[in-house]
Amino acid sequence: MRLTRGQHHKGNVRTTLLMAVLFLIGIGVGALWVYRSTQKPATPAREEEPALSESTRAVLRNLKSPLEIQSYSLFSEDNPSGELSEFAGRVKHLLTAFQQVAGGKIRVTSFGSWTEENTRSASAAGVVPFSAGGDSAYLGLVIVQKERKETLSQLRPEWEAALEFDLARAISRVAKPPSTPVSAADVAMAEKAAEEVQRSIPNINSVSLEEGKRMLRAAALEEYMAAVVAMEKEIGDAQQRLLKAEAGTSEAERQSAREQLHQVRTKHAEKLSQITARSQAQIEALQRITN
Repeated sequence: MRLTRGQHHKGNVRTTLLMAVLFLIGIGVGALWVYRSTQKPATPAREEEPALSESTRAVLRNLKSPLEIQSYSLFSEDNPSGELSEFAGRVKHLLTAFQQVAGGKIRVTSFGSWTEENTRSASAAGVVPFSAGGDSAYLGLVIVQKERKETLSQLRPEWEAALEFDLARAISRVAKPPSTPVSAADVAMAEKAAEEVQRSIPNINSVSLEEGKRMLRAAALEEYMAAVVAMEKEIGDAQQRLLKAEAGTSEAERQSAREQLHQVRTKHAEKLSQITARSQAQIEALQRITN
């Protein structure tokens, strides 16, 4: 059937409109795709590494020669212990933070497979096994530089807050040249630590080295956690004062509040560092006494 001129014109119009609609739909679909692609949730960022204290950063920045940290994180495949595994992951992030600040002066060698060779290596390095739901587990760090070595023999989640300072002190001792003379302050600290150990463990001759370490750690941890509570309260108060000052109009008050907050943080960081240093000195004194 032949189309009249009017019908043919209407058909052309409908075709043109249909093409226009399809074109607009295409633009709309494309725009929607672009929009959704830009609105997709970002890939979860890698977990941020822990923020290290200034005292730790100073130790790492002053390293003269490279050193190695051997990280043992060994769990039985039958019972990997969730809490310890999660803690081991956080230890790994802490080591990464140390490496970043040290600028290539720290190499981490990880032992993460439960094999006879690795468990034997851990024991030989001084890492002490402990029970993890019925199966032994090894979680420790060995810091090595040439012939010098320090071992953090048994990392525990309850002592996590002090791990950064323990590791920094161990690195500092390993990196210290053996010819460096012992200062009077070091001698005084060692003598004081020995006295504190004798007071803390009156029956020291009937206590094993590991049990003595556990007792000293428990006492230090109690003191450490009390200091953390006090620190959080004082920092919270200082932050509130800063918020009030920021809302005001006086730049002098704002600057004063900022300085106060910085001073509070510095004071408590130093106090926590002193607690961990004293604890380490006591453990070293205990080792000397029991040898």
